[in-house]
Amino acid sequence: MPVYVDSCVVLDIMTDDELFGDWSENILSEYRQEGLWVNWMVYAEICAGLDHPSEADQVLQELGLELKPSSRNGLWLAAKAFVRYRAAGGVKASPLPDFLIGAQAEAEELKLITRDSKRFQTYFPNVRLILPHRGRN
Repeated sequence: MPVYVDSCVVLDIMTDDELFGDWSENILSEYRQEGLWVNWMVYAEICAGLDHPSEADQVLQELGLELKPSSRNGLWLAAKAFVRYRAAGGVKASPLPDFLIGAQAEAEELKLITRDSKRFQTYFPNVRLILPHRGRN
């Protein structure tokens, strides 16, 4: 089954992050056979530091990532998680990228490769996270 990939993992590779760059490259290699998906939110986040969409497309191609559209169910789950976040005292006024990424993984019932676990574990407890130093959860 395919696996969703969080933008932090892609950015670790793009920036050759000292702490997580090697882990991110290795974990994508490990799961590449299963299929690696990103949604439009991850695409937007990686585009922020680039000059043209073709550069983002090249990154996706080089890393073996497939851009998948967000489903209506995933967007609905993101909105509901955001409502819970606000009710718990969250201060952001609009849904955060993590909600849009985690909700899509939950809607598709797929694992998520990330290194940012707290918000995903809190608002998407059904998503199986693949985290550094913990392997497969």
